[in-house]
Amino acid sequence: MAKKIVEKVQLDSEVKPYMNKKEAAQSIGVSFNTFQKLKKMGLPIIEIDGIRLVRKQDIDNFLEKHKNAVK
Repeated sequence: MAKKIVEKVQLDSEVKPYMNKKEAAQSIGVSFNTFQKLKKMGLPIIEIDGIRLVRKQDIDNFLEKHKNAVK
């Protein structure tokens, strides 16, 4: 069991620093629609020549900032 946990942690730590929106949603365990809501709430999206990317650090910062924003 410990081996499985270590493997999961290693996989989680291999998240790419820049992801498309689908990958980013999967990396934090939410649906694409929920991710779109986060984007509307101000999650930064990088757009270069029509390609939209999300930076892992921006996701972490956004979630940390909004972690106590439960209504």
